[in-house]
Amino acid sequence: DATVDKPLLITVTWTNPSNTNLRSVRLYRTASSSTPDVDDIVATYSGEPNKKMVAVWGKMDGLTHNTYYYAHVDAVDHAGNVSALTGRVS
Repeated sequence: DATVDKPLLITVTWTNPSNTNLRSVRLYRTASSSTPDVDDIVATYSGEPNKKMVAVWGKMDGLTHNTYYYAHVDAVDHAGNVSALTGRVS
């Protein structure tokens, strides 16, 4: 989910997968609706299964007025396997 409560402040929330082999979760941000690539990763979080996560982006993160942003998440297990990207949130 993504919410915009204040100008230039975006809050993105998700729940990590339940896989006990989860190593990390990667958060992507793009300014276009195309599929992101590794250059669009803005954060990597440790993979605690089922944990509710929150990321907040603001002007200090490079956000600009009148721009749509899209967020995606994927998961990486301890063997290095990467899940499919989540559907985008804008």
